[in-house]
Amino acid sequence: MKLRRLGMQCGLCLAFILSGCATHSQLTAHLPQTFLEGVDLKNKEDRLPYEHSWIKPKVDWAKYKGVYVAPVRTDLLSSDDWKLSYSAVVASADDFKKEAAILATYFHEQIIEALKNEKGAGLSKVESQAGPGILKLEIAFTGLEFSHPVTQAGSLLVPVPASGLAMSTMANPYVMFAARITDSQTGELLATAADRRYSPRRLVNFNKLTATSPNREVCALLAEEFAEAFSSDSLTKVEATRWKLIPW
Repeated sequence: MKLRRLGMQCGLCLAFILSGCATHSQLTAHLPQTFLEGVDLKNKEDRLPYEHSWIKPKVDWAKYKGVYVAPVRTDLLSSDDWKLSYSAVVASADDFKKEAAILATYFHEQIIEALKNEKGAGLSKVESQAGPGILKLEIAFTGLEFSHPVTQAGSLLVPVPASGLAMSTMANPYVMFAARITDSQTGELLATAADRRYSPRRLVNFNKLTATSPNREVCALLAEEFAEAFSSDSLTKVEATRWKLIPW
């Protein structure tokens, strides 16, 4: 009996570890070629914590004084994405579009707030519109899965140690995005990034008992990363928050 329970625990923990391994192939399949046209999607900058990242060499960042943040786009989401998020909250494609639009607005607000918290350091000064000497940050959701509150509530009741964590991981809500930075006046492409992000790992994640809280948390963390990157005179080294493990 003890061996059986140990084997179950090991298997569930393995599922937890492997849950992030398919990220790159799934990300590449969802990356919109039109949004990141002409970019090598396999490229990855060491200083940026994203599955795809690219920075144009020899950019004269000194000529830029701030950044205009465009509204976050949802039009690149697949029409079938809503099925992965099916719940009492997201029961149709229209429900999914509504929640995606709300999340996009929240993400946009969080980015602007995080940039303002940098108090104009580096390139972080927020501009209200495009113009000479201003960068343009564009972000698009390319994939979304909202939480499944009933499933997550059930995982809290499973008596096998570590199984709640593993079940939570296997049905983990995420945000998949693509981002590009351009010269807002000329349209010249200067940098791109794309990734699939999950909320921080928790032994018990009460955020998942609501449909959209985990996704909002991801957006808030990403906003902090973007602000950190813009806070220098060029895109600085940014630390990822993806594998953070906290108890609640």
